[in-house]
Amino acid sequence: MTRRREFTCRLAAAGASPWIGGLSPRLGAQPPPSLSPVYAESVAIVGLSADLSREFSLRVARFPPKGSGSLWAAVELGEDRHAAVLDPVPLGEDAAPARVGEPACRWTLAGEAPTRFERARDEHRLRGTASAAFRAHETLEPPDAAGTIPITIEASFESAHEPVLVRPGRWEVMGRTRATIRTPSGRAELDLPGKWHEQSGERPRFAPAFAYLNVQGDRRGLLAVHSERGDYGYLWGEGAIARVRALRIDPPSDRRSFRVVLQDGRAIHGVAEVRRRYAVRVEGQTRPGATVAVTSDVGPLVGHLNDWTPRD
Repeated sequence: MTRRREFTCRLAAAGASPWIGGLSPRLGAQPPPSLSPVYAESVAIVGLSADLSREFSLRVARFPPKGSGSLWAAVELGEDRHAAVLDPVPLGEDAAPARVGEPACRWTLAGEAPTRFERARDEHRLRGTASAAFRAHETLEPPDAAGTIPITIEASFESAHEPVLVRPGRWEVMGRTRATIRTPSGRAELDLPGKWHEQSGERPRFAPAFAYLNVQGDRRGLLAVHSERGDYGYLWGEGAIARVRALRIDPPSDRRSFRVVLQDGRAIHGVAEVRRRYAVRVEGQTRPGATVAVTSDVGPLVGHLNDWTPRD
């Protein structure tokens, strides 16, 4: 923990640039003091084992103009499956917007789900920590209210490649997660491939329709998103990043074929097979998702496939 704090302080003192991935730092800049009523910010950490027997996810969303936030959390440890969706949750010690454009940043929630994310970022790497205590349900499709099962998560993340600005206001990066998770069954220590993402900007509603595929292994990964706003993502492998131009994927089912076209013209074909399903309640609607195993042109990968079709 001490080393991560020193890293954060050194970056802040040095005034390291948030210009990452060759894109303008203004895209991730600190929002102005007078916020739009629909300004929002979020951050998430995810870890998943290659055999799919263990995984965890923790996501915070903050809405400073409303003075509230939300928490999504899930834990899969063998037969133990717990999840929580808590909304609204009061903001933490600082109700102001997080300094998302700065080399060091912090997001907090308080109330029934005290949660804290911190990260340090430069043009090559991102390191972050997350902690949360909440009460979950014994299901991966929880209602949007606290459960009865106490869960705590202490996690850290270290990137394996430079953070990627996949679209204005949204950063994605893959790497390694380590976590200590406590449930009524005991304590689990995890060391898993994983990802970190953060986002900020105006959000009139959750999102337009999309399909979001994020899968990885120890040394490669693929993020591909098909959205009404335009497709995006990247392929990470062999020390390089290749941008995604398009994703075409079968409709939701237990086995979905897909084709990803990269900006350089290469195509990746694959099949995503559902291993377990989950769902998150968002603004009165249900966003379905699945943990998937993928066979593809770039090898076997595991991760998540989420779909969203908002009602008017």
